[in-house]
Amino acid sequence: MNESEFTHIVDDTLEKIETAIERTNADFDYEIAAGMFVFEFENGVKLILSRQTPVFQLWLATPGGAYHFEYHPEKKQWCDTKTNAELFSVLSTHASTHCGEKITLTPC
Repeated sequence: MNESEFTHIVDDTLEKIETAIERTNADFDYEIAAGMFVFEFENGVKLILSRQTPVFQLWLATPGGAYHFEYHPEKKQWCDTKTNAELFSVLSTHASTHCGEKITLTPC
């Protein structure tokens, strides 16, 4: 993968995350700016998803720790480098925890 392909895949992923959020009735704020997707919950917790172009990864910062996701083109998924957990699944888990209700984010 080159930088241009990475940028395109990340931009597409961020759009899919935004669409997935809009399809839920979840009550939290989010902002996309400068290659970052910031989730802000009513309990004050923030999750920050940022692109890391030099290593072609997406990094997710959570109160419980960080995740580093690599893109797997054969699956068309971002998977954590340590646990192999899929990005949308991890986001759903954290959104559910901080919203106090089950939130399921799925790519469209």
